[in-house]
Amino acid sequence: IQFPYRALQPRQDQNEKLLRYHFAVLALIRKPDGTIVHKLSEEVPYEAAIERQAALQSEVFTFQRHFAVAPGEYWAELAIADENAETISTKTVPFNVNAGDSKLGLSDIALLKRVENAPDTAIDGDPFHYGNQVITIDPESLIKGTLGSKLPFFLTLYPEKTATTAAKLEIEIQRDGRTIAKLHADMNQGSANEAKSFLASLPEDSLSSGHYL
Repeated sequence: IQFPYRALQPRQDQNEKLLRYHFAVLALIRKPDGTIVHKLSEEVPYEAAIERQAALQSEVFTFQRHFAVAPGEYWAELAIADENAETISTKTVPFNVNAGDSKLGLSDIALLKRVENAPDTAIDGDPFHYGNQVITIDPESLIKGTLGSKLPFFLTLYPEKTATTAAKLEIEIQRDGRTIAKLHADMNQGSANEAKSFLASLPEDSLSSGHYL
């Protein structure tokens, strides 16, 4: 779950020159019959210097959790409560977990907000882990084309369960139907039938306006 700080109401402490946020995030994972199989939550008191108020307008809070469920249909009931504003925002998201099969699979390509060292409490098998790091997805996925900046992206390859040789991953980036870049990913690490992630970046100033695939 990601949302911008500009959607929250801070309280200003003029004596200490602080902005004080207080909000809570709740996610209930339910089966179609309404049974709750997971409850995920976090209460966040957050303080920032008043002079950072303008910068916070472009920052987002990320609530990222890893959980396991059996194959089947589910829905997630999501809620964000702003204690200062005394408001609650909710959303329901249906999703489906497919049974594992032997077919080769590839995740969606995700643009990244940041990459950080994984905490000691990291969970094995978390799809947002890359080596000893944890990634945060960019919810806005905007390409600004700033000179010298990089556009990082991330994806995961799921080999066939019976694979004995490493799969090959070739990435081709097209703009308006024309190929502008090709990347080759080394997928030889670990067992041939293990899921493998790939992280790379492109220079943003080379990405002019257009339709990309």
